[in-house]
Amino acid sequence: MRRLGIVLRQIAARGRPNRIKSCRTPENRGWLRTPMGGGGSGMHFYLWWAPSDSERVAPLVPSDNEVFLRTIRHHDNHDPLDCGQRHDYILLSLQELQTEHIDGVDCAPWTPEQRAFIDAGEVTRIVLGRPGSGKTASLWRAVERHPARHLLYLTWSRELAWQAHLNFSALAPGRTVRCWHFSRLLRAITQQDEPRLTLTESRRRFREALQLLSARQLGPWKQRLTALHAELRAFLIGRARPGHASTVFHRPVFHLRQEAYAGLRRDDRHPDAIEKAWHVFELLCRNEQLAEIFPELAAASQAIRILRAGRLPTILETIEGIVVDEVQDLTLLELSVVVELWHMLARRRSTPPLLLLAGDEGQTVRPSGFRWGPYKEWLSERIAPPRDYELGESLRCPANIARTFERAARYYSKLPREERPARQRRDTRAAPGGHLIYVAAENQQQATSLIQKLCDEESLVVVSLEDEVPEHIWSPALIKGLERQTVVVLNPGAVLERLDRFVAEEHFAFDREDYRTEVDRLRVALSRSSETLVFLDVAPTAAQRACSLRLLGDDVVEVPPHELLDNLEQAELSLLERIQARLEEFSVRIDDDPVQALRLALRARDLQLRIRSLGEHIPANIAREVPRAILLSIARLLTDDRVLPEVETPDLLQQAREAASELGPEHLRAFDELVRWHQSGRVFPAALLKAACRLTGEAEWLRQALSAIAYSLHAALERSARRPESAGVFLEDVAAWLRFLDYAGNLEEAVRQLRGLAFDALLAAGDLATAQQMLERIQPPDLLRKGRLLEAKNELEEAIEAYLQAGAYTEAERVRQRLYHFRNDTLRRFRHLADQCSALEQIPVLTSMLSGAQQRLATRYIQLHFEARKDASVQNTLYAFLSYLQAVHQHTDQLEDPELMMLGALEELTRRRHRACAAAAQLLFEHYGTRSMARRLLASPAGELPECSEPAVFCLAASTLETLRNCPPYQNLLAFIDHGKPTRRAAES
Repeated sequence: MRRLGIVLRQIAARGRPNRIKSCRTPENRGWLRTPMGGGGSGMHFYLWWAPSDSERVAPLVPSDNEVFLRTIRHHDNHDPLDCGQRHDYILLSLQELQTEHIDGVDCAPWTPEQRAFIDAGEVTRIVLGRPGSGKTASLWRAVERHPARHLLYLTWSRELAWQAHLNFSALAPGRTVRCWHFSRLLRAITQQDEPRLTLTESRRRFREALQLLSARQLGPWKQRLTALHAELRAFLIGRARPGHASTVFHRPVFHLRQEAYAGLRRDDRHPDAIEKAWHVFELLCRNEQLAEIFPELAAASQAIRILRAGRLPTILETIEGIVVDEVQDLTLLELSVVVELWHMLARRRSTPPLLLLAGDEGQTVRPSGFRWGPYKEWLSERIAPPRDYELGESLRCPANIARTFERAARYYSKLPREERPARQRRDTRAAPGGHLIYVAAENQQQATSLIQKLCDEESLVVVSLEDEVPEHIWSPALIKGLERQTVVVLNPGAVLERLDRFVAEEHFAFDREDYRTEVDRLRVALSRSSETLVFLDVAPTAAQRACSLRLLGDDVVEVPPHELLDNLEQAELSLLERIQARLEEFSVRIDDDPVQALRLALRARDLQLRIRSLGEHIPANIAREVPRAILLSIARLLTDDRVLPEVETPDLLQQAREAASELGPEHLRAFDELVRWHQSGRVFPAALLKAACRLTGEAEWLRQALSAIAYSLHAALERSARRPESAGVFLEDVAAWLRFLDYAGNLEEAVRQLRGLAFDALLAAGDLATAQQMLERIQPPDLLRKGRLLEAKNELEEAIEAYLQAGAYTEAERVRQRLYHFRNDTLRRFRHLADQCSALEQIPVLTSMLSGAQQRLATRYIQLHFEARKDASVQNTLYAFLSYLQAVHQHTDQLEDPELMMLGALEELTRRRHRACAAAAQLLFEHYGTRSMARRLLASPAGELPECSEPAVFCLAASTLETLRNCPPYQNLLAFIDHGKPTRRAAES
């Protein structure tokens, strides 16, 4: 029943188990079979099952995503099997899956060792185990059982992260488990694009950077540049421990001090080799090439500095624990990112966050210098001594395949004991069965033909251990963490011979890290097979052949190349199952090789067209997954700024447009915007992001492509916001754009910053109406920018008030000075126009250059002043000004700044004799009261108080301040009444 529990969890998460065989007989076609163990081969019993789109279960009228488990049979039983009735089936609930009791039967798939780790209570613990021992499954179950609501799950690749996401979505709903690959974490912390560089490309850049160095400069590393690359990556930089005395930061990475590095490698390296390695490191630092060669280490260093400075991305603030799978592929420097993040989270919580790690010293696929000893020591120093839980039983591979990768562990014996992966050569229990096959192709042509046929089989993979991997073939890094029914290892004899040659060479000490990585990669490839392991040597020498056969052992069967396919008991997959297999491989390859991923998507499209031509039904999820894959691969090529390859179709863009049309018109618009953005120089992404936000549920094809360059797009948005011609677009839903990009920074602050830049551009261009709209969208309100807008609109009193609220006192003082001159200038213009007026008909001509509000005021002022001059009965020369004040009040609802005009009129009144002050005071108090005038007078600096020969004007002003007796301006005005002059000090302004 334990095997059934494993299969049920796989079906719940992915809709299908990992191992599938089809039924060959016509009467049972449509049923799928999965081995359940038993017997000497481990495959005596099979679970018979069918997905909802199978013809076998059509009478049950299934809904989408249903899976029907019919029976378990002996492998020889192929009697016709019907689907029965719906009431024959037990509806499996999520609760039963979680409790692992189905219809009263215990189906828990865990070994006692796994259960000990899952149920343990330590905050910091490690699960160890060799390939296929169930480390990842144990981590998943520990996460499901932990009470924390928000966890961060980190792993090796996007595909493994996606599988973890599917598992938690199905088996831990309602929980927030962020399943990220490690580069995604670095992107979130540094707020920079993901460092995407394969190991092969990194080595190529390293060789190019050193190609001009002489033998004297490289010393013993001259012919060992790959080993030197590993030395720098794994030890000089990789063993850095930020915060430790041995480590220093020198742009762009943390690294060991020279004496610390020499001490670390003293027993393994000649002093000349240590000196030359340090010289190369310094050279790459001076030439600023380290970040180009090791971008992931540079990003890790930057992330550590950000975390140590106390800056934590908003998206991580609620995390209650961290889970790290495949930790052996992280250098100690990269693990320090996790350590610093843990500390940041611990400072924000009353209880320590959870920290779970899983790894195996014997499964590194890139130079990391991984040894459990230094890693545990660092964890003990910075967090707490971790508790180890070791898994011994092989749960994936049958016994003879497990013995093969255990024999491969003998190659570690050539290394010093302290450099060997621990616990790699111990006999463990494993399911019986499995097949070992050896094939020797006579020449490259025969091998190429055979490999092509093998690559067309969806249930097997061909793995190459070489640095340069041909297309259609997998590398150990790609297949890491996955399993396949059949694994074909290409040219293992050559690799094994090279390992023997390493040991025999005089300077083996220089190649030990390379040697160990080669053995690890070999064991990763061997351990992926769940049923059949094939060694395929191309024109092998006698020594290479002997190496391969020795590793496979006595259970091996040698098969001629032309008979290999006949000897592989592969599942006879339907066209739909072949599409699914291609899509699964696509999801593994899309990050490292988008060109090859595109080829896989196009092959899936060809299979889809074949199904349509046969008139057969295609499930809706498959019908939409194929166009999504095509769009994602092309989108990745465009966002990486690559030239589209010439593959199976002459017009990729047209194929992509057809795929987008199948998903819907909004997808076609988004794809067209993507192409336009790329062809226009990748300058202005707003139109692309607007189209992206209109996508329906299948938006992941564009989100995945754009999220990797989220911060480059954010920088492009900033540049766009600074240009007046594009600034107006930031009135749109900018937050939705950034959410689509999976932006991990402070979303509200980013939106506020972009709209602020757009406002500045619009204001500088004089587009005040759009600037006003932009200002209204900025939240929380930006008082400083509000003051600038009011100033641009000549609403100077309000601008001063906004500046004061924003704390911009210098700006407020500057506008006060401007306001004083504005008032006087306005009144001078009115008086000048009035003096020029000789007939009322001239008024429209005189006021035509003024604004609308000023025209109304000037017209009324000139008219009254003109009448006062002509009418001899009007002796009071202040009549026009008092009428002017009445006009101001009458037009209050139409004026831009009526109180500003009132103050201007008050200043004019102060130039007259005090017999007019009583009338002016009566008018002011009737229409405006005291508080409004008091607020305006308080805003006036000392130098702007109107001058006059009569203190009565200041009596009038003081009376408006009567309710504010304790304010200094009130006291100063009273002093002026007594002494005849203002007494304000400059500091009081």
